Amino acid sequence: MVCKIDYVDDDVLRWSVTETGVECEVDKSYTPTIYVSVHGDGEFSIARAALRDHPAVVRVTVVDERVSFRHNPEQVLRVDVVDLRAVNSVARIVSK
Repeated sequence: MVCKIDYVDDDVLRWSVTETGVECEVDKSYTPTIYVSVHGDGEFSIARAALRDHPAVVRVTVVDERVSFRHNPEQVLRVDVVDLRAVNSVARIVSK
C-alpha cells in the first residue's frame, strides 16, 4: 500500500508499506493531477480545449469528483501534468 509520495531531484519516490517493512521505489509513470471545476457547459468545453493543447498537460479527462466535502460528486476535468514544476503554469491558465 502506497503511504507517501516524495519528489526529489526530479524523481518521484513512492513509499509503500509491505509485510516486511517499508520500501521505496522510483515511479517513472507518476504525473501530478489537478482537478478543474467549471460553471456552464460552454465553459467546460472551452477549458477542456485550452488545457488539452497546453504543452505541459499529459491528458485531460472528465471525471466525477467532489469539489468539497459537503458537495455531491460532479463532473470536473482531471488534468494530468508532466511534472510538479509545470503545475503552477497550468494552474495559471485555469485561473484565467
